[in-house]
Amino acid sequence: MHNGFLRGFFRGISQKNSKKTIENLIEPSWISDSSSPWSASALHPLAVKISNLLDELELEEIYLNHAGSLSYYETRGSVVHIKSFCNKTQLMEFIWSIAWQSRVRLDPLCPYAGGIIEGISCRWHAVIPPASPDGPTLVVRRQAFRQLTLKSFMFLNFHEDDFFRWLKNGDSVLFLGSTGSGKSSLLLSVLKSFFIEYRVGILESLLELPLLSDSWFRLIESSGDLGGRGAVDMDRILRELLRLSPKLIVLGEIRGSEALPFIELSRTGHGGIMSTMHAGNIEEAKTRLTYSRGIDPRSLPKIMGVFVNKDHNNIYRCRAERLC
Repeated sequence: MHNGFLRGFFRGISQKNSKKTIENLIEPSWISDSSSPWSASALHPLAVKISNLLDELELEEIYLNHAGSLSYYETRGSVVHIKSFCNKTQLMEFIWSIAWQSRVRLDPLCPYAGGIIEGISCRWHAVIPPASPDGPTLVVRRQAFRQLTLKSFMFLNFHEDDFFRWLKNGDSVLFLGSTGSGKSSLLLSVLKSFFIEYRVGILESLLELPLLSDSWFRLIESSGDLGGRGAVDMDRILRELLRLSPKLIVLGEIRGSEALPFIELSRTGHGGIMSTMHAGNIEEAKTRLTYSRGIDPRSLPKIMGVFVNKDHNNIYRCRAERLC
């Protein structure tokens, strides 16, 4: 089944980007072959072909849902739906193979996982039952950081050199915006431009930011096995990160519990911290940083907020505003 699926799935990749291309990807062989399931080693070429599909058809992301439907989200916002799996079990096997290759836990007791697909510019995230009661769901999204530099962004009320000045003066920088706005791409562009030779420590709950320099290192929170063995929580890896004496610290996206480590790191005197967070304005950013952890907003360290927005013409606009 899976080998036939792959042959049909990627048969149209090298053709010219058009409606006909997408139609040619709909192949009966997707669900007619009865070959053995994927192994972990078979995922890497599959991941590369997914990346090629995103790039050559100029897609933003691929979405696979519990109904076995494959949705292409094109750059301009249009959507194409294709039936790709004949049942939820096939989709579940596909998601598990990605998690296995990424070396992350994904099971009913830990029903969500994500990260980056090593070697290519893609991020993935999956949710399975019972958290997703109707069936498994997977999103694979193209990362634009390899194509983007600081010159790709339009800075409205500050200059690109201000990033280096803020961080060297001890300010933390929080990149704010919606999903797909370019927050992580801008953060990585700053790292590539000013800190490529620095000892940069990256701290994450999910593996999302790539190591673009041999001088960088990253530590990842882990949930361990079904018995909790091998679990490493955020507090522990925070302590270990500080013992490695990084010259700059990057905390992966603040979704909730990461807010407290971000604030604590900002007070350690390491010369500034960088992170990303979903927020549309200063007050929303302050609320997300403080409310869930019971932190007094008046006790926040020096933080510069940089709002990132990508319009329908793929122009990235950035403006800076001090949070505190």
